[in-house]
Amino acid sequence: MSHEFRPGEVIAYPYLWAWQHQRGETEGRKPRPVCVVIAVRSA
Repeated sequence: MSHEFRPGEVIAYPYLWAWQHQRGETEGRKPRPVCVVIAVRSA
């Protein structure tokens, strides 16, 4: 992935629940907002 994320950006992730996978589904039914937090400690 070559996307550069910016602070405060919200991405959509089509989450697939385990029971959906067990039924043979391969795509999530709806996009779900995702929050990713990365903490970087300075030297």
